[in-house]
Amino acid sequence: MSDSIKQKFFGAVKSVNQKVKDLMEESTSPRPTPKTTPRPSPSVSPGVQMMRKSDKSEKLPDDEIRALRLICTVQSYEWGKMGRRSLVGQLAEAGATDEKIEESKPYAELWMGTHPKGPNYVLLPGNKGHLLSDYLEKNPYLVGEALQQRFKSGGLPFLFKILSVEKALSIQMHPTKEMAAELHVKDPKNYPDDNHKPEMAIALTPFHVLIGFRPLEELLMFIRTIPEFRRVIGEETCILVERGLTSPIQDDQLNGLKLAFRSLMEADKTILSVEGTQLYKYYSNLRKDTGKLFQEYGHVFIQLWEDYPGDVGCFCVFFMNYIIVQPGEAIFLGPNNPHAYLSGDCVECMATSDNVVRAGLTPKFRDVETLTELVDYSSGPGEDFKFSLTHDTEDVWTSYYLPPVAEFGVARTEIPDANAIYRLPELGSASIIICISGSARCSIAEEPIEKGTVWLLPASTEAEIRITEGPIVIYRAFAQV
Repeated sequence: MSDSIKQKFFGAVKSVNQKVKDLMEESTSPRPTPKTTPRPSPSVSPGVQMMRKSDKSEKLPDDEIRALRLICTVQSYEWGKMGRRSLVGQLAEAGATDEKIEESKPYAELWMGTHPKGPNYVLLPGNKGHLLSDYLEKNPYLVGEALQQRFKSGGLPFLFKILSVEKALSIQMHPTKEMAAELHVKDPKNYPDDNHKPEMAIALTPFHVLIGFRPLEELLMFIRTIPEFRRVIGEETCILVERGLTSPIQDDQLNGLKLAFRSLMEADKTILSVEGTQLYKYYSNLRKDTGKLFQEYGHVFIQLWEDYPGDVGCFCVFFMNYIIVQPGEAIFLGPNNPHAYLSGDCVECMATSDNVVRAGLTPKFRDVETLTELVDYSSGPGEDFKFSLTHDTEDVWTSYYLPPVAEFGVARTEIPDANAIYRLPELGSASIIICISGSARCSIAEEPIEKGTVWLLPASTEAEIRITEGPIVIYRAFAQV
């Protein structure tokens, strides 16, 4: 985010929170910072604005602009958590009008946005709602002029998600914008989008991830000390790889890593099965071992082999960093960064795209040639993928996750006290909010903001919320324009 955008963004935050401060000074029972006032007498807010069907924008007066309640798509991928053990399932059931949890069904992802694979609907009184993408096309003022000028494709430039991961997703990477367009033209079946997919994951529970290539000295150690891994790569290849990894010349080291990884991706399936089974038995005997050997990668290999026996991706644990992202922490994945989510719950935000180049841990299409050619072979600690939150001294309740892309950013607001008042700052783009816990009344919404409900806030709109049940936790996605 540029300095000018940051100044504009936090200027908005300071402006609205100054108004809260003024309210506090007028209160007979002022509270210390964070800025709150005793809850005023509730007033009845007008309903969600009904719009006549029209091909033209029908902008409303400022005092009639309303938040739009959204009904979102749930993706039931087989790797998702089952039934009510899934946070996605819990949120879907709490926030939808007719969603009933099936305990034998996986609830993997909740999609919020305008991507055609996961359509959202605007819930209007008296009908089942309008497709969000069509609604925004007919009413572009809701999106905001700055966003329209920055992104010409229409709709929202970000896709907002909640993930509940029971078993590992595929080891994958996402191409650059230019390569995404090229792959889409060449193979639209496997690459359905022409857009790039930078993405960010914010942990809601301890979130287990394979991410990026390990430091080269760790890979070298594995090649030398794990005979099953060495046999999968191939003895002759390992000799060449060792020579490259121990060279003082950086290009030789890089070529050694590339050779080792390509050899794994092209490994014989029979050898993978035999050696993987042997290694699984070995690590299974270490289940009670509390040492670093088992904690660092042995238990991960066991998990992957139990879920995907014989899959080449199981051996990627020796190439990639294994990290645990703690609740509130975030990781950012740029183009071509290899990664796999293993387990846990997270908030995810990305550019609007569903392009994936897969390496393993999947029965789906694996494009080995494209992956080994494009993947980012940079190596280093997995902690390098975590990035710092941004805070504003005027707003102690909200943390901002601002990755180095224009398509999206995320704000997390947690307010502990019932009866508190908070003002969501005015932003230059439309934004989507989801309530994870708690409840509140909102000045521009007819219904309460409560667990599972999802709302679109129009651009350049300020909203006041009054907490009715705390703590309330809200995540808000927006474009950095």
